[in-house]
Amino acid sequence: MLCLAPLHVAGQELISPQEFLDRVAGKTVEFRYQKTGQLAGVEHFLSSTETVWSSAAGGCRPGQIFINGRELCFHYPTQANEKTFCWYPFRKGDQLMVRFARFNMPVVQIATSITDEPLDCDGPPMS
Repeated sequence: MLCLAPLHVAGQELISPQEFLDRVAGKTVEFRYQKTGQLAGVEHFLSSTETVWSSAAGGCRPGQIFINGRELCFHYPTQANEKTFCWYPFRKGDQLMVRFARFNMPVVQIATSITDEPLDCDGPPMS
């Protein structure tokens, strides 16, 4: 039988997408890759349905947020191929984490900073 639930990692608890959004709505969150500690990017959660993403390379991309079952999904209409990215939200203690929902890409990002500071979007818009 094929199991389609996200893998459980010791000490991590799968949380609902809404619980994740309740913690970050109105905040700016810095995400780093769990394996390397490298900056993935910074997301400003304008609300529980609107966001602005800035990748580590810079530039900003507005997007929409929606919940698809256990997945927290982000759609960026300004991206050339308009991809949607979905994640499983986790918590380890008070630290928020997300795991990419595609099983062929076991990417985990850690929310290393959650602030009230606005996102700096001085760079060129991403497309």
